[in-house]
Amino acid sequence: MKKDIAAPGEFSSDALYIMIRSWVLSTAPFPVIGIRAPEVANALIKSQTGLSFNMSRDIPPVFSGDAYNTFSGYKDDLERLDSLNEHSAAWFVAHLSRIETTKDLDRYETHLNAMLTWMHVLGYLVLIPDVGYLATPKLIENWTFSKQE
Repeated sequence: MKKDIAAPGEFSSDALYIMIRSWVLSTAPFPVIGIRAPEVANALIKSQTGLSFNMSRDIPPVFSGDAYNTFSGYKDDLERLDSLNEHSAAWFVAHLSRIETTKDLDRYETHLNAMLTWMHVLGYLVLIPDVGYLATPKLIENWTFSKQE
């Protein structure tokens, strides 16, 4: 069955949870302060693959690194993109590398901010005023959004 391909910068709540979780844990024990989409993307791919990945802050973003070189070929071929295992490293690299415009990046950051807020409200993150967000045991124990009780 063919899945709908999301607009560039648009991700499901499951994917956003995985991204934020990877980013927060990659900075531990230091807090995260504010969403910076490239930092989230870079931390996610590095944690999933162990390969280098860099999404620049430019518009359009410049992508580089071994993970990008390995998996970016899927981004322009929607049939191949549709065939990837959802939330695999290849899937994330292909979808992230489709971000090209300010609108795409704004959409991505809006969705990341919404997930960050959601995770804080539901106890996955604690906000320490004037410091930032830190992981709670709940975040550390729950690898994916969909496996929660």
